[in-house]
Amino acid sequence: MYRIVMATFAFTLFSCGDDAGNTNNTATPGKENPQTTEPTKTHTVNGCYLRVVQRDSLIASLTQDGNNVTGRLVFDNYEKDASSGTVSGTIDGDILKLIYRFQSEGMNSISEQYFKITDKGLIQGVGDVAVEGDSAYYSKPTDIKYDDKDGLTSIDCDKVKR
Repeated sequence: MYRIVMATFAFTLFSCGDDAGNTNNTATPGKENPQTTEPTKTHTVNGCYLRVVQRDSLIASLTQDGNNVTGRLVFDNYEKDASSGTVSGTIDGDILKLIYRFQSEGMNSISEQYFKITDKGLIQGVGDVAVEGDSAYYSKPTDIKYDDKDGLTSIDCDKVKR
């Protein structure tokens, strides 16, 4: 009985192994192998970005380490209260997801900010926002819209006021 169990075990072990020794390549030359995946594009956001609409501006100064991003945002609004503060977050595909910690009118607040990464710079996401205490966050992140009119262009960081 022991020999039958061991023989069955050995047969199962060798017949269920990987195909590393299989040299039969079924890919057709000149055609893409369906098991090959396209390499994921790595997005880099190191640097500074600017959007100016009439007298309002938004400046982002970002530092990237892998998929983690830190930096500063400055909203300088003409007829509204300005705000500035720090950001930290991650890159998920082509979306930069940031938590913005800022001070405005003497109050500390937190706001979720999403940006789509493009070849030209960043596009700020716009969507429904919910507020809980001192924090504002997107209530439906999958419904966030990215419109070119909300774009920030890459600029030389030496031109940004420190």
